[in-house]
Amino acid sequence: MEEQKWLLRLLNALFTTTARQMVGGLNTDTAARAILQYRNTPLPDIKLSPAQILLHHQLCDCIPAHPDHYQPHKEWDLTAEEREIALGKRNHILVKNHDATARKLQPLVLGTNVVVQGETKRWEHTGRIVEVLPYRQYRIRMFHSGRVILRNRQFLREYTTIHPEDIHPLSIYSCS
Repeated sequence: MEEQKWLLRLLNALFTTTARQMVGGLNTDTAARAILQYRNTPLPDIKLSPAQILLHHQLCDCIPAHPDHYQPHKEWDLTAEEREIALGKRNHILVKNHDATARKLQPLVLGTNVVVQGETKRWEHTGRIVEVLPYRQYRIRMFHSGRVILRNRQFLREYTTIHPEDIHPLSIYSCS
């Protein structure tokens, strides 16, 4: 930690002296090289540079280095493979739990009247299916505006209209 502070003080001194010596101000090329060199300098306690910690390889800078230094660490490859296996197991469990409670929605046919779920999660808009697309997508012509919208099957529910001739008056029974 002390060596990091020492290096930061050195970089600060380099910036201020360079800025004082130049009439036009700070030399941005020299400053960029100094910052790049700091990012490639290994930290003493963990033996890795900030670039190696973040990117898992050194950054190309003005000091020549062997091409192997620009390759990711072998440890990083191993931990990435282990992480991928662990996430695969986790995703398999999530899919299994989802499939246990999910229900399969039946496909809708062309011309079906549907209720569309809005952004407020309410089933408030109605329309008719005008096109059936792959991947459970449907184009619906809305009754209230005439617009054609694209929705996935999970946001559509079939409904049937009630015609007045289908309604039968209730017979009232007299209590005797």
